[in-house]
Amino acid sequence: MTEHIQINDVAPLVHYDADGVQAAFTFPFAVFKATDLEVWLNEAKTPAGFTLSGVGISSGGAALFAVPPAAGTRVTLRRRMALERISDFQADGIIRAKTLNDELDYQVAAVQQVADDVSRCVQRPFTSSSTAALTLPDPVGGRGLKWNAAGTGLENSAAGLDEAVAVATAQAHAAIQARAATDADHAAVAADRAAVGVDRQAAAAAAVSAAADRAAVTADRTAVATLRGQAEVSAVAAESSALSVGTRLLSASTSTLTLGTGTRLLEVEPAKGWVAGMTVTIFVTAEPGRFMTGQVSSYDPSTGALQVMVEDVQGIGSASAWTVVIGGRRGMAGTGSGDLQAVNALAEIAALGAGTKQAARGNLGLGGLAIKGTAAATDLALSAPAILGRAAAGAGNAAELSLSQVLDLVGGATRGDLLYRGASGWARLPAAGGLYLKSNGSGADPAWATAPGRVLGVAATSVGGVAASTATIPYDDTPRLITRGHSSWG
Repeated sequence: MTEHIQINDVAPLVHYDADGVQAAFTFPFAVFKATDLEVWLNEAKTPAGFTLSGVGISSGGAALFAVPPAAGTRVTLRRRMALERISDFQADGIIRAKTLNDELDYQVAAVQQVADDVSRCVQRPFTSSSTAALTLPDPVGGRGLKWNAAGTGLENSAAGLDEAVAVATAQAHAAIQARAATDADHAAVAADRAAVGVDRQAAAAAAVSAAADRAAVTADRTAVATLRGQAEVSAVAAESSALSVGTRLLSASTSTLTLGTGTRLLEVEPAKGWVAGMTVTIFVTAEPGRFMTGQVSSYDPSTGALQVMVEDVQGIGSASAWTVVIGGRRGMAGTGSGDLQAVNALAEIAALGAGTKQAARGNLGLGGLAIKGTAAATDLALSAPAILGRAAAGAGNAAELSLSQVLDLVGGATRGDLLYRGASGWARLPAAGGLYLKSNGSGADPAWATAPGRVLGVAATSVGGVAASTATIPYDDTPRLITRGHSSWG
């Protein structure tokens, strides 16, 4: 019987950069049904071309592509559920543990989804005491966002960003030209003084001062460029670090292991993010449904030696191609009775006897009649009064039969046969030529008999006279029976 999902503290979103070879991409979070998982290739949502495993499992599963995504493709897996509640607990009704657990699991998963969306929004730090509104104004093409003069909210800039850049660039060029003109004037004055031999040292000092100013401007520009470069490097490093988190908690191994509990040693890539005490799932790369779950005992980042204490196993056998992902283990087995056990459990209906199976379907609110032949099983819901049976030869499913088909099952399909009610049930009286049907009374069966003689016609012996004697014409009291015609009973 399927156990309820445990929602772990894992963001419902994971990214991969495809290499053109990898076909299986794991997700370390639970999904309730296959449609809860969205698969994106770059900026396009992909509804087909892959199969999912691990649906309904706490530790998550994997999306296996029929054709590996092209190298450089951004693969994104995220849980996206409908934020709705369509179930309802009945007043004074019995609340089953599984039903309540499923409801709470769905709510927690929905909160995780909302929390992930909120974390990607623009927001103030929690240490801020500002009460300024963060509501965005209506968009205006080419304008930038800025704080208003009072610092209480956001507003669009008065001029477009492109215009502001153009104005700033023009002002910078004008300042440079003005400074160049000033430098030219200084040089001209120095030349004049040199020419007349007046205050040559003062002219030289002015020239040195101008050179110092130019050097200062050049130094300022160099410092600004350096700071910009450092900021860009820091931003790239931060983004790279964030993107590497997912790959640091994903490993592959070619160690030969047998599925089972206890200590398992395997070789994975070095320099990964595994630490002692972390819960992981080790699944067969080609068959994600076969897996082992446990806690990391130790990991050597220099050699890639990983030791895991396995506590939970799904499947049997050995393999030499494994994928290791972070994830929780399966929840504890539930106990109890009633709607979760025996004849009331959906998963156990197929193993029950006919009478018990029918009771289970009624308890679960499943209409229709369960009809099973030796070849296949069919659920048949009758739309009108009808008789169920099988007219064709051999084993097979039941179907609605006509009255003639039902009588064929009792009396055969030979033309001229008669059907009568015997001592214990209906029986067939085969057709016989040249005989008449004789009724032997209410306590016996009818039978064919030789005719004792009967009046075929009356011939006149005289005309205009009166008969000298009388004769009795036998009355035909043959009982009315159901007979088999050419194509049906009638």
